[in-house]
Amino acid sequence: MLAGTGTQPTGVACKSPQTQVSEIESYISRNGMQIGRIWLDIEPTSGECNAWNIGSSANTALARQYASIIRASSYNWGVYANGNQWSDMFGSRSVDIASDLPLWAVQFDRQPGVNTVTTFMGGWTTAYAKQYWLDTTLCGGGVDLNSFLG
Repeated sequence: MLAGTGTQPTGVACKSPQTQVSEIESYISRNGMQIGRIWLDIEPTSGECNAWNIGSSANTALARQYASIIRASSYNWGVYANGNQWSDMFGSRSVDIASDLPLWAVQFDRQPGVNTVTTFMGGWTTAYAKQYWLDTTLCGGGVDLNSFLG
């Protein structure tokens, strides 16, 4: 789930964090989907409702709000994030948003294996998953390559 907030170009407010989380969880439940883990995507985007352009203090408060909501969920959640973007969003690599949740780390070094993650941020010292190759082709389609534990 790509986290976002703010106002759309049409002037319509983007959905609150609670509404976004509730809607994705309701969709999963209504459709009988078996989901092992939902990932909260914390990274800046150029699209509408981009949450991470409101200043480091407000970004931190918003990310912690999302973290609080997903911790209270009956679903298993984790955080997908790129250490290279963390300082720009939160003012420092050391800002801890949700280090108690599993991390899907982005480290584009083309080396598979979760144990090869060397770039941490936000209090994490281990990763659950690693995205190691961006925009490659597999079976005729564009994909990103990832490694996961277990």
